[in-house]
Amino acid sequence: MCRPWVIVVVVGALGCRDSEPTKQPEPGSTTTPTPPAKRPADPSRPALPPASPPPPGIDPVGLAIDDAFTSEARDPTWAAPIEREVLKRVPDASDVVCRHLQCRLTVVVDTANDLTAKASELQSTSSLGGIAQAVTLTVPDPRPDGRLAVRVYVRFERSDAPNR
Repeated sequence: MCRPWVIVVVVGALGCRDSEPTKQPEPGSTTTPTPPAKRPADPSRPALPPASPPPPGIDPVGLAIDDAFTSEARDPTWAAPIEREVLKRVPDASDVVCRHLQCRLTVVVDTANDLTAKASELQSTSSLGGIAQAVTLTVPDPRPDGRLAVRVYVRFERSDAPNR
């Protein structure tokens, strides 16, 4: 005969406390409770690396993605070969334009399902995901022929030149 066992886990009060409890004032006292002391940062936890500064003259906070792209100066020495590489990796792309850290291109698909497949393809290592830091697709724009045009923004991390 099988006996059902009920397992009860009791966590001790001392085992789950992170800090000292808030000290409550005596009844009738006019003092406010004292909050617990803050714990120092744990040095064994990983820290985020410092962010690279944006190019001078560009405040990316609050900029729409296209505004951030168009405000970036073009570096023709870098942009031309990257545009060729983007077209090799995305042969059906059109309007490929690269600046200093970003490229913008357009892809056109027939259906929403095709768009899902295209987004996965663009993120793959054999496509833009293999050379870019980030790939961002905009909301599809329906065309008169019923197809969907999507703007794609590609951001690169450059170690060969300072941010401008």
